[in-house]
Parts: sequence; C-alpha cells; structure tokens
Amino acid sequence: MLDSSEDRTISDSAGTLVRVGSLVRVIQIPEFTTEALPQPERERVLSMSGEIFEVYEIDEQGQAWVEKWCNRCFSTTLYSAV
Repeated sequence: MLDSSEDRTISDSAGTLVRVGSLVRVIQIPEFTTEALPQPERERVLSMSGEIFEVYEIDEQGQAWVEKWCNRCFSTTLYSAV
C-alpha cells in the first residue's frame, strides 16, 4: 500500500513535526524554483517568503508544498513553493 501525502510527516528547520494541514512560515525559496519564471511571476513567488501558509501536500521527496492565490492578475493564479 502506498502512503498518501496526508500520512507523511517531516520535520521543519526547528525540528517541529509537519504534516498536511500544519501551518508553516516560508523561510527560504530555493533559487532553482524561480530562475526560469518570468519576472512578474518570480516576484509573486518570492513574496511568499516570511508568510505563513497551510501545508497541502508532502511529496515523495519529503518536501512540504504550500500555495498562495494571486488576485492581482486578470485571473486567479495558484503559486506553489517548496
């Protein structure tokens, strides 16, 4: 049986257990996640730094995923970051 994202847990930089639904503060956004993005989108992703989000997924590599909705665009856009 494969474990689902909801069953996975990881530890944050302070050693606190993190699971889907946990609130986390984004303290770093690796450059590789934004280097190929157009400047306006890169700025929106980088704006996540320092903010608190709910974890919606923990992937197979043990990375927590969060999302931020942008209403400054013509359409609502979803941004995800590790």
